[in-house]
Amino acid sequence: MGYGALAVALAVAAAVPASWLLGLPLGWRLLASVSVAFLPIFMANVVFASRFADTADATTAFGVNLLGAMVGGCLEYTALVIGYPALIGLAAILYLCAFLTGRRTAGGTSPVERLLSAEPAG
Repeated sequence: MGYGALAVALAVAAAVPASWLLGLPLGWRLLASVSVAFLPIFMANVVFASRFADTADATTAFGVNLLGAMVGGCLEYTALVIGYPALIGLAAILYLCAFLTGRRTAGGTSPVERLLSAEPAG
């Protein structure tokens, strides 16, 4: 669970059109819209918790999380200009960047660092 589940949650949020939600009866509309809207937020919190458990510097981790929350809050306003589906795509790109640059392995390197330090084949 983690980044994969977050990617699935974002994909589901992007795939479900608002017109489909509006066509549901009130009770189902409430349940479906809350689930579709909240699942990516919940999964992002799961990712943060798992990454936070691996950190050696809690103060910096909370500071970066606060900065990310502020930037994310500002980016929400861009949905007024670019639309909600595009905002989901932007969030997916930002989470992909976080995964590629920040995920550390047992060797202490991120996927990008391993890729850049790999010896050329041949």
